[in-house]
Amino acid sequence: MTRSPDPHLSANSPEGLGWEDDRVDSLWRRFKPTPIDTVALARTRAHTLQQLALDLAPLQSVGQTAEALLRTLTTLDGRPHGVIATLNWKDRVVDQVWSSAPADSAPTPAQAAPLPSEPPSPEVQPLALVSGASLDTETPWGQAAWSGVASFGTPETVLPLPGRQQAPGVAVLVFGPFHTPGDEDEQAFLLSVAGLGGQALDRAVILDAQQAAQAVLAKRTQQLEERNLELHGFTRALAENLGDPLERIHGFLKLAEADLGEGTPERVRRLFTFARLEAEMLAERTEELRTLARVDQQPLHLETVSLGRLLTQVRHDLEPLTRGRAVSWETVELCDVRGDALLLYQAFLELLAFALENTWNHPEPCIGVSAQMPDGHVVVTIWNNGEGVPEDAQDRLFEVLDRTVVRRTALGRLGMSNVRRVIARHGGWVRVSSPPEGGLAFVLTLPRPAAERDMPPV
Repeated sequence: MTRSPDPHLSANSPEGLGWEDDRVDSLWRRFKPTPIDTVALARTRAHTLQQLALDLAPLQSVGQTAEALLRTLTTLDGRPHGVIATLNWKDRVVDQVWSSAPADSAPTPAQAAPLPSEPPSPEVQPLALVSGASLDTETPWGQAAWSGVASFGTPETVLPLPGRQQAPGVAVLVFGPFHTPGDEDEQAFLLSVAGLGGQALDRAVILDAQQAAQAVLAKRTQQLEERNLELHGFTRALAENLGDPLERIHGFLKLAEADLGEGTPERVRRLFTFARLEAEMLAERTEELRTLARVDQQPLHLETVSLGRLLTQVRHDLEPLTRGRAVSWETVELCDVRGDALLLYQAFLELLAFALENTWNHPEPCIGVSAQMPDGHVVVTIWNNGEGVPEDAQDRLFEVLDRTVVRRTALGRLGMSNVRRVIARHGGWVRVSSPPEGGLAFVLTLPRPAAERDMPPV
């Protein structure tokens, strides 16, 4: 049907423009402006913001957050479609992109030909906004990402999603052919939506980074545990396989040395003695390896342990090191600790044996033990007036099979590396130092009995 133009009709109506296609009448009735109820519109927008905040609050991943924000944006006035892109500012590239298809209520090039005055409909995903695209670009979305300033235009509206520092993402929207967010109220509303989305996206980026770091940490922890089990198995097997042959070698050397005649040259006797001492030293190392395997695998039997009673037992068992020597003991403010009594006994036996050996050349040796209780822990200090430990050897003293400091006796037999393991299994630490006034000082921490519920898992 053909109609003649009417000069009295509005120039903005299809009849005033002189269009004769019935499809234009249908589009005009579909998209013609309708009176706006500003109060109802304000309520709707406030409800949208409230609902968006509720939807974004429980989300913890970047993908869920971007999709929820995109769903809200595509239901706004004008039924926009477009993309949300997250940004990698470290590498200065686009990280990921989420896109929405054009709304069913908006015409697309595949559904209808554009009106004479309508520009061609743009693509859903703006040019160059793809994963891996450089942020150093002159495109509107690139400028908005760097400046943090939104741009409202045709055909694209670009909203930077603000974060704590730089924008974690941008939203690029394309509205329907008869809608452009031009009034201040709608632009303020879109900025509020972008602000909520930026905060949620920023939080999700941090959570994703934390989860990735936790996954890497868990994987490395598992690898360390597997290597630790392999190391313990190797240590145990090595100690068991070497122990018996070394004992037999030691016995053979003693028998051979005893059978040496009076005419045996002195050089041969010295060689036999040297070989026997080396075999004894290897036997001691093997025993330390056995102890090392037992210390880590032995379960802790936690109980309240009296340091006073423990040190009394240790001093009694160290009597061979004090026989014939005027050793004085000083014990100050000893208290109770929580731990495995047997393992703590072995650790203190080793520490006090080392302290006694360190005073071997002092005419009036003195050994002191004190305990303090700051911050819910017991700090035990063991000191003497002996030779001390050289500063360059202090860090290596607790290493496995370290013999930087020569031991005079076989008492203790736990090894300083195992002392550190025992104390660490109780949640503490041990260090050695040489005070300026001379001697040495061991400082270690143990849990108090009252802190039982705060004990770390074994």
